[in-house]
Amino acid sequence: MEEQQQAGHNEPKVGKKGFKDFVKLIASTNPPKLILILALILTLIQTTAGLIVPLMTKGLIDGLTTSALNKSVILLLLGAFVIQAIASGISIYMLNYAGQRVVATLRTKMWNKVLSLRMPYFDRNRTGDTMSRITNDTSQIMTLIADYLVSFVSNIVAVVGGVALLFYLDWVMSLIILSLVPLTLLILLPVGKKMYKISKKQQDEMAGLTSVLSQVIGEIRLVKAYGTEKQESEAGDSRIRKMFAFGLQEARILALIGPLFTFVMTAVLVVILGVGECV
Repeated sequence: MEEQQQAGHNEPKVGKKGFKDFVKLIASTNPPKLILILALILTLIQTTAGLIVPLMTKGLIDGLTTSALNKSVILLLLGAFVIQAIASGISIYMLNYAGQRVVATLRTKMWNKVLSLRMPYFDRNRTGDTMSRITNDTSQIMTLIADYLVSFVSNIVAVVGGVALLFYLDWVMSLIILSLVPLTLLILLPVGKKMYKISKKQQDEMAGLTSVLSQVIGEIRLVKAYGTEKQESEAGDSRIRKMFAFGLQEARILALIGPLFTFVMTAVLVVILGVGECV
């Protein structure tokens, strides 16, 4: 109970200060800026090429005929797909390289910092917690840079370009589709906050489990000598059950989001078909 209160008290608040501290942390690792810029440019090219495809195939869909499918259109479509594939592959590699560089530098800094700490720190903190911060937590930064950064940029470009393309093709339908934005935000914002809290608690429990495992395994002779296998088993089971409970919370949220968005998209499709019939 005391540990839970302490963990809740020490839990950082999400806000501008936390984001600024995170940016400073990443900047302190001297990330390869040129590689990141090139990767983001390739991501923009990839997303733009993906937006060109529906624009070129508009005539085929409207006319329901292959008369518009001439050699130049085929070459343009093929070129767009090839550019999209090449840009995607190179940008993914570059972002993973940048992420690995940042994480390696950060782990080196943390390792050297741990070695320079005085003994009272090790008396106050469990070994497994420190190990988890160096290994597990830094891996999350790798995931952020390699996966979420490219998704964030490409999604912004896709949304802006997609909206512009929709208004070019049919502004009435575009307004109907844009009506989804406020509803989507009402769903995503609270869900995002809840998912962050669950993820943070999972990381804390993972650090606690790592601490228990490293301590017990490191002192297994003492555990066997004093016959404390049952107590240590209960301590490990408690951590595992908590992680399982947080995993179920995350699963329930994901299970709710899927059907909810399906319902919203179906409702919008019905509205679009209804408007199309009226027009």
